[in-house]
Amino acid sequence: MNYIQEVIEVIIISGLIGVVVRSVIFWQLELTDKNTVPLGKNSNAVVSLPSILIWLGLPITIIFLIGPFGYILFPKIFDNEPIIENLLLSSPMVLLGLFSTMSGVFWNIKIDKDSDYFIYRTTFGRTYKIYYNEISYFKTWKHLLLFKYKRKFFFVSPDAINYHFFLQMLIRKDVKKIFRRV
Repeated sequence: MNYIQEVIEVIIISGLIGVVVRSVIFWQLELTDKNTVPLGKNSNAVVSLPSILIWLGLPITIIFLIGPFGYILFPKIFDNEPIIENLLLSSPMVLLGLFSTMSGVFWNIKIDKDSDYFIYRTTFGRTYKIYYNEISYFKTWKHLLLFKYKRKFFFVSPDAINYHFFLQMLIRKDVKKIFRRV
């Protein structure tokens, strides 16, 4: 019974953390004037995720890593605690926090308005030079942009800074758009 109660608590806490993260991201985007950064004199732009992901992902990782380090450093204090269950419950939150932090730091798209390609850098640091004419198609949803390039799918969040500039470049370079059926 105690184990089920802990699982329910973790599910509720992770759901609340997700709601808080999403609302803070929307609040920050409203402050930054509709999710765009002026380009200035040059024609380059960088599509990146809001830095709030770093500032929310890092504390989540640290908070949920305290438990496993506590079990390792102070085993006598946690003798009566169910260690395996707590480790299994905290590990998804640690991974979520690490992924969020890495996404905020590494993920970006570098666009030059005058060139025929853009540089896509993934969350894990892999870099792709993607030509517009080699993209098979792209689709847009309310919370996602997906495009297919050489049998691989790439995702772009509409919450990303300069997202609309990237979407405009896809349309300007005549990349095929697939519309949803109604």
